[in-house]
Amino acid sequence: MKKLAIIGLLFLTSLLRAQKAPDFEAKDINGSDVKLADYAGKTVLIDFWASWCVPCRKEMPFLIELYNELKDRNFVVLAVNVDDDLQKVDKFFKDIKMTPAFPVIFDPESKLPAMYELEKFPTSFLVDKNGNIAETFAGFTEEHKNKIRSAVEAQLNEKQ
Repeated sequence: MKKLAIIGLLFLTSLLRAQKAPDFEAKDINGSDVKLADYAGKTVLIDFWASWCVPCRKEMPFLIELYNELKDRNFVVLAVNVDDDLQKVDKFFKDIKMTPAFPVIFDPESKLPAMYELEKFPTSFLVDKNGNIAETFAGFTEEHKNKIRSAVEAQLNEKQ
């Protein structure tokens, strides 16, 4: 019985990993269109965050650093902000004294978190080169840094 439960769990895990990331089209903080489909063939980390989210203040500098380190390896971060005012986003980046070179999507109506059935902030979805959700990271602690970095690098090293 125990073997059957383990096999069932492994099957369920593989099904969840094969789940396609919901496609979306949105505007970034500069008013440009951002489409997930435009990043097909790349490893994408979709991060949902807000200026009022305390762990997001620690996570964003890490994401900026990770992106800068790995961007030449077909890696991109799409940061989805859910604040109700774009000035809060600007203030957030001034406060952390960093500006990301990746797209920051402004979603004040929280349409994208609903598509991804988000439960807390921050949450990141690692999307593989085939558009499938490979990993999900809810919350952010120091431990998350190694987990996210390892998962991203594993995806980047995986053959298509």
